[in-house]
Amino acid sequence: INCIKLLFMEKMAYIYNKQAEENNSIIVSALGIESVPADLGVEFLYKHFNGELKNVDMYMKMYQSSFAFTMTGLIHESIWISVILHLATRKQRLYYRNLLNKLMGMTRLKPNFFKYVSFYNIFRF
Repeated sequence: INCIKLLFMEKMAYIYNKQAEENNSIIVSALGIESVPADLGVEFLYKHFNGELKNVDMYMKMYQSSFAFTMTGLIHESIWISVILHLATRKQRLYYRNLLNKLMGMTRLKPNFFKYVSFYNIFRF
């Protein structure tokens, strides 16, 4: 597993953006199968939304079975390592993202996650 995949993808998008444009290609970030339903939902919303779509909020609820703590861990080790490395590489990821934004003349909206989700709702089991 590539534990620093987000940093890698931000860097590759920046490095190869010009070459992709010259070849009439698109760089696609694919973070894993779990992102496919969310991506398809946003694409559907974008195509069928009446008006200008500026922001999409997504929510996820995790369920656990009664044997989650007796048969297996709640979070796999590779996921935990990915989370730690994701947090550790934040500055580098933002550096490449900002370079790419400037290169493309793009402004990204910044989501306000904690406006909608309380600590209680995140860690309630």
